[in-house]
Amino acid sequence: MWAASPPCFDIDIRDFKRFKLDILYVFDIMILSFFGFITYILLFIARYCLLIFDISEILNANLIIRDYVYEIALIYIAYVIKIYYRESKKI
Repeated sequence: MWAASPPCFDIDIRDFKRFKLDILYVFDIMILSFFGFITYILLFIARYCLLIFDISEILNANLIIRDYVYEIALIYIAYVIKIYYRESKKI
């Protein structure tokens, strides 16, 4: 018979780690896409508010909100890259 285990159950642990890494990466990309979609909707609404209410304070507030949203998006992208890099070093 077989010495340790049958060949059909001979699974390399590195394959499992790589599979787990892919699952984490896809999950983080889904979260990032979801927040990106929400950001797009908020910016879309802000543009129409600027068309309706032509006030300079709203324009300044829109620029501040847009910069804030871009910073959040960059934080999420850095988080995904950090997780992907950290998990790929473990393999």
